[in-house]
Amino acid sequence: VTVGSNKDVLGLTGVTISLIIEFNGTGTLKKDIVNSTITSELPHGLTVTITGYTSIDEDAFKQNKKIKEVVINNSVTTIGNYAFYECSSLKTVRILSDSVTIIPNAAFQSCTSLDTVSISNSVTTIGDRAFQSCTSLKTVSIPDSVDTIGTEAFSSSGLETVSIPSNVTIIGTSVFSRCTSLDSVSIPDSVTSIGNSAFSSCTSLKTVIIPDSVTSIGTEAFSSSGLETMSIPAKVTSIENNTFYKCSSLKTVSIPDSVTSIGNSAFFECKALTSVTIPDSVTSIGNSAFKGCNGLTSVIIFGNVTHLNDTVFQYCSKLKNLYLSQDMLTTLNVEEGNNKKVLGLTGVTISLIITNVVEYDKNTETVTFKNNLPNAVLKNDLIK
Repeated sequence: VTVGSNKDVLGLTGVTISLIIEFNGTGTLKKDIVNSTITSELPHGLTVTITGYTSIDEDAFKQNKKIKEVVINNSVTTIGNYAFYECSSLKTVRILSDSVTIIPNAAFQSCTSLDTVSISNSVTTIGDRAFQSCTSLKTVSIPDSVDTIGTEAFSSSGLETVSIPSNVTIIGTSVFSRCTSLDSVSIPDSVTSIGNSAFSSCTSLKTVIIPDSVTSIGTEAFSSSGLETMSIPAKVTSIENNTFYKCSSLKTVSIPDSVTSIGNSAFFECKALTSVTIPDSVTSIGNSAFKGCNGLTSVIIFGNVTHLNDTVFQYCSKLKNLYLSQDMLTTLNVEEGNNKKVLGLTGVTISLIITNVVEYDKNTETVTFKNNLPNAVLKNDLIK
């Protein structure tokens, strides 16, 4: 019988036959040992087991196209960077050793056939680009022992769902960026920070629940993603530059009163966004923050934003209703009323938000305001 799929052997039919190559030695398994063992005469579809060796050298199996499965047994404590880089036929990895603590940088990067990974509970760190561009990897079980996931660890992979372990505190830079099939993410309340571009270009990700433990969300964290709704946690103080840049399906966003600033292009071309409420804690809105949000029809600004310019709502062609505080009217040098020109917009109806009531008559149940303000609205009405 020969190695391959759909073979007939021992009275069985449709069997896949793999040749097992066992690396059994001591010390470090080096590339020259691998190359002298896996020769050109051997068939593709090899199963490799590693026993006895304490470490797998950097580049040991790099770009080897013959191996289909790797089993790393108990003796191994260290795997080198790029150890299995671009092993394009590799489908299955089983890390059985309970001494391996780190899956190193680029260890399995660009293993485009890889669809099954077993990670032992001894692993605490998944290195930079460890599984980057593993386009067949749809799901992976990351053990709770893991507390660190490196930059771009799973970027451009085929992940559809991921559950982040409860010991992870930081979702690092670009960890899941360009995972275009990712549609489900579970973030534990151990996480305090979501890094730059963490979920950028995750076009299938429609919703994600960010726990209240998160205090910072990095630049471009969800840019060009498929988000439809977003509730920003109450401990976040700043919406950074480009955080939701070109989230063209984003329909609703909830901004808590912990936020003091909205960065440049934060919601640039969020074309499905129809309204936004900016709490009175916000004092600064960056350039082009809502530029190109051409579905936006109304904006409520409860406080006094002292830093903003005409690019903030540029090309928001449907924006015809602004609800502003008295301080905001003063800052913009505009009065309430219809058909106003403000912030580069024309034909806008401006309504004053009333927060201070002069008198309440219990007998008639009427409220008297300081002035006759036909375009005024109560703050509570807007909140509703």
